[in-house]
Amino acid sequence: MYDSLHELFVSNNILSLFLVIGVGFFLGRLKILGINFGVSAVLFVGIAFAALFPDVELPEFVYSFGLVLFVYTIGLHAGPTFFANLRSRGLKANLISVMVLTGSLALAGLLIIIGKQSAATIAGLFCGAHTNTPALAVVLETLPQLPAASSMQTDMLAKLGSQVVMGYSLAYPFGVLGIIIAFQLFSSLKKIDFSAEAAAAGRDFGSASEHIIVRTYAVRNPAMFGKQISDFIRIARQSSVLKILTGRIEKKTGVKLATTDTVLEENDMLTVIGDASVQEIAHGLLGAASDRCLELEQNGISSPVVFVSNKQIAGRTIQEISHMNGITISRLRRGGIEIMPTASTTLELGDQIRFIAYREDVPRLTNFFGNAITSLSETDFFSVSLGILIGIFIGLIPLPLPGGSTFKLGLAGGPLIAAIFLGKWNRTGSIRWSLPHNANLVLREIGLVLFLAGIGLRTGGNFTAVLQNNTVLPLLLIGACLTSLLALATILICYYYLKLPFAAIMGIVSAIQTQPACLAYANEKAQSDLPSLWYTIVYPTATVVKIIAAQLLISLL
Repeated sequence: MYDSLHELFVSNNILSLFLVIGVGFFLGRLKILGINFGVSAVLFVGIAFAALFPDVELPEFVYSFGLVLFVYTIGLHAGPTFFANLRSRGLKANLISVMVLTGSLALAGLLIIIGKQSAATIAGLFCGAHTNTPALAVVLETLPQLPAASSMQTDMLAKLGSQVVMGYSLAYPFGVLGIIIAFQLFSSLKKIDFSAEAAAAGRDFGSASEHIIVRTYAVRNPAMFGKQISDFIRIARQSSVLKILTGRIEKKTGVKLATTDTVLEENDMLTVIGDASVQEIAHGLLGAASDRCLELEQNGISSPVVFVSNKQIAGRTIQEISHMNGITISRLRRGGIEIMPTASTTLELGDQIRFIAYREDVPRLTNFFGNAITSLSETDFFSVSLGILIGIFIGLIPLPLPGGSTFKLGLAGGPLIAAIFLGKWNRTGSIRWSLPHNANLVLREIGLVLFLAGIGLRTGGNFTAVLQNNTVLPLLLIGACLTSLLALATILICYYYLKLPFAAIMGIVSAIQTQPACLAYANEKAQSDLPSLWYTIVYPTATVVKIIAAQLLISLL
């Protein structure tokens, strides 16, 4: 039976590939103690499959293609928010993520320097302890390009690659479970009341759990008479960093759209859009809250919800769109998360927006935004191919190292760097670099499963032999320490120094860990979208830092 299966799998590597992917996806969805390993289970299945059938080989193209596609789409996704978050109110959280990851890097580097473990094993442990597959991809791509690797035989390089994968595989399970345990222990120890946190999360935290509120105010404050709405917004923002919008305004002549140059007069009725902290300040500035809801009244103004599918709009700011059409974009939902848009917010394909306009203009504006759901799955393969080509050429550039040697970013580093900048620029002339969210996610998943399956099948044959030559328990303990120290340091700093709600802290820790399973647990525990908000703020920075850190570790070889 074994011989027949062995012959079948060896003679048909496509069958082997999709068997590994299919079984990996199935097992990844199974929950153990309330958690699952998701797509990463494909790697473990690939290792087990290769250990059983070591003669099964996949063309290197499968692994390389998956790697390039995966890191490029990750970079496109991370690019816009990576640079924006370095300047936003999430700056402190991003700095903390850099700090704790640097500490973890220093600890891992110390273990290499004192000679306790090889650089390959520790680099794999670092990637697994912090559950970061892009970092693993970069390490495996960088390994053959190192100066020390030039004098090594092929079998030695293969053994080092297996050490990397072994370290990753051993540390990964606790990288997920350990974070969830930390969440549970700390919340129990401090008796965290998540309902109270969600209600009390202040404006300094940028709480997404404070749902967007639409409220109408009567202008009764003499200090605001004769002021333009732009003055009102400017004064409100001086109180704090607020996301505040206005919708409709009722004057003696009737209801109309509230624009920045609309002048406020006594007894005007103004609709203000924002969270609870915005409404508190608006109440103080305008004078009196009203029970009226101008949104529900038949006043010739409509607020439809549409999808952004017009490629000419992607990459433009809301300020540009509003000035072009004389409308207010009041809501924006992206990737399942609703956010308050600002003038500088850039629209992306697949965004779901609510805009306020006169009813007769709605058909024209709906057509302007596109609102074609089917087109959101379309992919511009010209821009994808061109972007990847740019990244490959960047990866081929030799970078100088001390001692006169050179180093190349390779197929992992080059496309990643290119994609981060192209994602930030969004478009160059008529070329739109960004992808619809759904299309990006599909391509990313395809690249990831090809990479994980390819790595598992390539290294699994050596995995058992490498494992037998190492003491497993110390490696497990090292990985657990890297995970636990990162979680502990982040929780303590954010809770006692930044004084963030624990729901937000869980989002930050999950982002630093780049682990969706931890985020899912945090969302269920918090019963709010506060963890998701902070996850999106920190995730891009954590991904890039871990990739760089992993490269530094393997360079100690």
